[in-house]
Amino acid sequence: MKSIGAFLRNLRAKKEAADSTRESVERGRREAEIVARAELLKAALAVADRLGDPEQIKKLVEYALVVDCELQEMNSVNAAQIARVKALVETVRGEN
Repeated sequence: MKSIGAFLRNLRAKKEAADSTRESVERGRREAEIVARAELLKAALAVADRLGDPEQIKKLVEYALVVDCELQEMNSVNAAQIARVKALVETVRGEN
């Protein structure tokens, strides 16, 4: 029979893994939404440009700037996560 401490550690590890998985799925959904909005704005800008509607182009450019900021933030978060994983790998390699 396992000790209660081992059982609680195992339970906590399972909960942390589930939380991490949920966060990854949510982050993936947010990233997919941002990319989809960027693609939609790109198409809408192309249509507005063909129609020659300067007011519509101005509105779409404002939205595009917001989406661009979100994309930059997403990329910086991803870069930070990659750096953290690289540091972890180097630490593990150093221990072996």
